[in-house]
Amino acid sequence: MWSQVPPTYTLAFSHSVVFVCGKAAISSIPFAYHPSLRTSTAMAPTAGKGDASDAITGALLASAEALSLGLPLEIWKTRQGFNPHESATVALRAIINKGGVRSLWAGWDAKLLEAATKGAILLWSKEVLLGLCTSSGMQRQGGAAGFIAGAGGGVAQTIVMSPLTYVITCKTKRPEKRHMSTLAILKEAGIQGCYSSAPAMAARQASNWALRQSFADIITSSYRKYVRGGETLSKTERTVCGFMGGVAACINQPTEVVRIRIQALHAAGDRAATTRSTARIIYAESGILGFYVALLPRALLSAYQTIFMVTFAEFAKEWMGKR
Repeated sequence: MWSQVPPTYTLAFSHSVVFVCGKAAISSIPFAYHPSLRTSTAMAPTAGKGDASDAITGALLASAEALSLGLPLEIWKTRQGFNPHESATVALRAIINKGGVRSLWAGWDAKLLEAATKGAILLWSKEVLLGLCTSSGMQRQGGAAGFIAGAGGGVAQTIVMSPLTYVITCKTKRPEKRHMSTLAILKEAGIQGCYSSAPAMAARQASNWALRQSFADIITSSYRKYVRGGETLSKTERTVCGFMGGVAACINQPTEVVRIRIQALHAAGDRAATTRSTARIIYAESGILGFYVALLPRALLSAYQTIFMVTFAEFAKEWMGKR
């Protein structure tokens, strides 16, 4: 069903999450960002509640993350995900042996486009929701606000992530398509093929950033309270807390395994694969443990992305004087 839902509905759903933050959330979005009302200081977007700088910062951070180690970790994770019989080291060696070290950056053009757009969407949406949650009385570092904001931002990312991760999976799964352009692959797949993994993708992204943001917030605040006695943490300490939050967030690994297998099946020509049918295949092949393959590269990728999009995003806000 989700594969037939227009992408704009997914974005609309992500914004509906704000209703849990109180009645103020209902009226604040339509007015605060309407151009004709920005002459009013009271109605203008405030720092930390989703403005252009959040979108720009998100795009830059996500692009830096992807083009450094993010894409190689993604390809490593994807390879092991649709080859569950391979160990983490065997999967990594297979990638390098097939196309050299450069193959770890296969599909970098699609990944860069995906990273910039999903980073902008994530940080902007997350800041809007965090601002609404805190204005309704929720604690910024308590975990609940981060969970809600991360979930909303994660669902919004599905708009761009579902088709562009399809391109990366297709190029990884089918070497003969590595020289095809992103638009050519998307045109060949069609709307249904591009959004074939939308249900698993939405579930993964919502749980990804809900867990990453909330775990990072909880670990950071707990470390500051119980280890440092309330003292201000150094940037290194906060980065380590972010790393730990990213690793802990991998409890949603089954949704990622299903997403990878669906896209691999569609790339191989099986257009009938659904979230439910793919989950059944995985369970039939490997049982419960089949949903936890590729855990090592996934944990490293999750930690790396959390450092950039949670910890480094906070550093950027502090540098710009927004907190």
